[in-house]
Amino acid sequence: MSHLRLFITLFLFSYSTLHAQKSAAPEDLSSEDFTKIEALLDAYITKYNVPAMSVAIVSDGVSNFIHKGTFARASNKKVDEHSVFQIASVSKPLTGIIINQLLMEGKLQADASITNYLPSSYSQKTLAKLKPIKVRDLLHHRSGLPGDSPTLRRKRKGNKAFIYDYSDLDFEKDLKKIRIKKRGEYSYSNFGFALLGYLAERATGKTYEQLLQTYVGERYNLSQTSTSVLNPENLVTAYRKDKRLLEIEPWVMGKLVPPSGIFSTSADLSNLLLEQLKAYKEKKKSSLILTNDMRAIIDNTTVKYGYGIVQFGSMGVYGHSGEMDGFAADYSIYPNAQKGIVILSSCSGDEMKRLARDIARIVYEVK
Repeated sequence: MSHLRLFITLFLFSYSTLHAQKSAAPEDLSSEDFTKIEALLDAYITKYNVPAMSVAIVSDGVSNFIHKGTFARASNKKVDEHSVFQIASVSKPLTGIIINQLLMEGKLQADASITNYLPSSYSQKTLAKLKPIKVRDLLHHRSGLPGDSPTLRRKRKGNKAFIYDYSDLDFEKDLKKIRIKKRGEYSYSNFGFALLGYLAERATGKTYEQLLQTYVGERYNLSQTSTSVLNPENLVTAYRKDKRLLEIEPWVMGKLVPPSGIFSTSADLSNLLLEQLKAYKEKKKSSLILTNDMRAIIDNTTVKYGYGIVQFGSMGVYGHSGEMDGFAADYSIYPNAQKGIVILSSCSGDEMKRLARDIARIVYEVK
């Protein structure tokens, strides 16, 4: 199923022994609602055999956490808000913040051709092919680039983790080979968001990791958020979605990290949510506000995409989900109600989007 259909069908408006940590009910949620959320999590992890989950509910300036499970099936070490997960496509909103900041600083131009930032060593044929693509096209998944890197498709074996240090040279080879299809039409592209990260590196002379720390990690107190595992002892073990007793390694992606390879925690992402909600409330110019430039996924619909987030309907709920045959994540924000939700899981599957939708219905009070 295409990413577009997954967004609309499964994430619209969102969107085995387990050790449950006792959590206090959030001040703005009734005990009944909090009990409903815990019941949803318990039912989900039992039905789908998920070893660990970490959930943050952010509301009115406060982060509340619910944790289920352990670091691995054979472990007694319980997960908490500082446990590290790979966050899959929830990486895109972080990349969107970086790009938004660089646009504000004038280091990138939204309507400039991407060739303005590519090495001059590229062949003239390749540069001519890519010249019509603008930075803005990448931000809206309208570049005509393929969904994934040809190198990733070639080197990944089945449902095993992708382990490959994708490089500058790989970008040059892939961009030379790919065909541009239907530029201007929405087509979800991890490869396009990876290219955004590469263009940011080219425009600033900094690595993506340096940009992530400068514009996100250090600025908003995301101490465990990185392109690699900072503390291996804090990394939760992931399990394959097709064989849920089989461990899967974290993906190693090189320069393909920006769309889907970042590591983080529910504590870090709740810090980011708090800062985003504050930015929306204050209505000041900020790279955290990613909703000023969005495009309808399909004409005449209220589902829109821009800068790494999806707008679900007209009420003003935004977010992104992600899964990578191991880890899964969901991140959503409701600025009008000053609420947000983070869900991190050690086993992926499309059913996580349904869980996110059901939790959002409670927290955001949407039927």
